[in-house]
Amino acid sequence: MELTVLPPPVQGLRLWRVPLDQDVAARRRAWALLSPDEQASAGRFAQAGDRHRYTVARAALRTVLGQACRLHPRAVRLATSETGRPRLAPRARPGARPLDFNLSHSGDVALIALWRGTGRVGVDVEHGSALVDYAAVARSMFPAVEADRVAAARDEDRADRFLRLWTAKEAYLKALGVGIARLRDVVVRPGSVRLGADPRSAGRLWPLDVAAGCAAAVVLCPATPGLGTPDARRRGTTTRWRVSDGRP
Repeated sequence: MELTVLPPPVQGLRLWRVPLDQDVAARRRAWALLSPDEQASAGRFAQAGDRHRYTVARAALRTVLGQACRLHPRAVRLATSETGRPRLAPRARPGARPLDFNLSHSGDVALIALWRGTGRVGVDVEHGSALVDYAAVARSMFPAVEADRVAAARDEDRADRFLRLWTAKEAYLKALGVGIARLRDVVVRPGSVRLGADPRSAGRLWPLDVAAGCAAAVVLCPATPGLGTPDARRRGTTTRWRVSDGRP
């Protein structure tokens, strides 16, 4: 499987770009690495393309985690936190240093982040679309000052400005394990991101250049008690959507 290592912005963080448009043989090899639950999830996709991309992305994640844990990819045991955030099962790496990970994919590109250290990592990648009114989406999803910044951009720059903000917010919320309902509360600054004025929530932010026509970001943040609660996660899942759809 083809995985491209990206330059890490900080020590302890590793990043991979994964092309999801794989041939039949590669998809078959990827399928063999999935757990039964993942194979069942793949089978529920109505569109073959979505099923293939999910399969390759999950197999790539298992490959990365298997290398980190010194396990065969299929032997990697995954679990979820009380907020539904994916993580390694507690006994997957007994006695080892903390290891956190995150996966995002959009179109035919996936990103995987692996973090060895305290706190959590989040990553997001999004492709732009000429069919989306980014100024309108920003007004409905962003604070007024950020929506104004998107609206003020030149037509040819508006999608990039919106997606840079969106991926920063989404990567941050994924790191926390909080649903998208908190998106409006996320404040993005150069190199940092946080929830409102709460200093406990501050995270480090790095934009990423991974492919033409898309934006991406990776965030490291503290695992702060109370910021990623089950109730917040449930509120968020009711409004989850793809930015390329152009609507909630």
